[in-house]
Amino acid sequence: MLKKQVRKYVRYVIMASPLAGVAYTSFLPISERAQQFLVLITLLWLQAFTLFEVFVIGK
Repeated sequence: MLKKQVRKYVRYVIMASPLAGVAYTSFLPISERAQQFLVLITLLWLQAFTLFEVFVIGK
């Protein structure tokens, strides 16, 4: 059971790492276009994460 929990937490860390990178980069002095690109990445990540979780729950 402990192995399953560790696997679950590792999976969430790997899935959340792009979002953490975007959050870190948003504090850097970047152009307005780069900020918009970060928002795009965040929205795409959110959509992919949500769809992945929905389809995994069905299995």
